[in-house]
Formats: sequence, structure tokens, C-alpha cells
Amino acid sequence: MKIKFFMLPVAIAVFMVMSGFSTGVDKDPSQNILEESKAKLRNLKDFSADFLYTIQNPNLKPVTQSGNILYKKGKYVIKLEDQELYCNKVTLWIHILAENPVHAELQKMNYDEDEGMNVESIFNIYESSTKSQYEGSETVHGVETEKIFLVMQDPELDYNRAYVWINKRTKILEKVLLIDRRQTQTIYEFSNIKTDTGVSDSAFNFNEKGFKGEIYDETTN
Repeated sequence: MKIKFFMLPVAIAVFMVMSGFSTGVDKDPSQNILEESKAKLRNLKDFSADFLYTIQNPNLKPVTQSGNILYKKGKYVIKLEDQELYCNKVTLWIHILAENPVHAELQKMNYDEDEGMNVESIFNIYESSTKSQYEGSETVHGVETEKIFLVMQDPELDYNRAYVWINKRTKILEKVLLIDRRQTQTIYEFSNIKTDTGVSDSAFNFNEKGFKGEIYDETTN
């Protein structure tokens, strides 16, 4: 079972390298900004944030969903309007919400880093970029950010261009825009970001004892 949200499917060719972007030897400041942001992300013990997730396509009506995320070294909890996901890097629980708790569903399966959500792909977006260009300062969510355009080279990503908005003060991503060859745009906007809160590993386990609905256990011993 593949979980569509936050997952970046495979299948595109490498985007043609465009001229005029930073290669690390010119004076474009994007490389220094990206390195500072990467260093900050690598050193984070944990983080939480509210997010807005939007998919836009020229031929389709935009789809928007909001929620919040808690993340710690590969473990995560993502809460959406209609479902919750808990992952402790051993087990993945998908809680399908219902107005009546008795009608809710819980899918329980073994964790597989190659299946389902790849949360880190958003925060490791820099690792897949081959060229970058500084686009200037821009205010996002009331804070000053540095806007950078990226060209991607990883053939396993379903997008080939991206824009990132990096908080000038914290060096954390405030917004990400991904663009694929079909011109579909996927936007992630983060707010109320908190880092290094000391969250316990137990926060990433779903409490099955209090669950009243149907459980579908696909785990193997």
C-alpha cells in the first residue's frame, strides 16, 4: 500500500541543465544559504509544524489539505482532517477517522522506508538539486525569507524544478514549491514551527488500547 500524501513518486527524466545558475564558483549567494539551511536541518533533534498542502494543475481544480506534523529522526506523526499517521520506524499506523469512533479504521503494517510517506524528501530537497539561483528576499507568513530556485537531477523524483523559501533568521524552510514536467505544482507551507522540544519516542506510537473501531493488522512477526 502506498500513501500518496507527502510521497514523491518516481518516473521522470532528468531535467535539462539550465544556464545561468550557481555552480558554487560564481557570486550567486544561493549556495551559502542552502549550506546554512542544510546544516541547521541536520542538527535538528526534532520539530513540529502546522502545514498547508496544495496541488495545482492547469487542467484540474486545486486540492488543499491542512494538518500538522511531528518529526524526530525518521519517526513521525502526521494529523490530517480525515486521517492520522503514526510511524516509529518499526510500525506504521494509519488511523482513518470517523464521527463515530466505532466506525473508525486502523491499518497497522510493518514500516518500510521505500513505501508510503517520505517525509525527509521535503527537508532533504537540497541534496537532489544540481543548480540553484537566488531569487531575492520575500515575506512568507510574516517573516523574511530567502527565495531560491532549484533544478533537480534525481531521476527517482517526480518533479524537476523547485522553489524554496528559507527563513532568514532560523534557516528553516517556510515554504516549498515543486513543479513536474506536466506543470503540476505541489506546495507545502509551514507555520508555527517548533524545534528541539525534546519529544519522547513514545509520542510516535499509536495507542491501540483506546481504539474502538476495526483494526486491520498487516504486520508480520
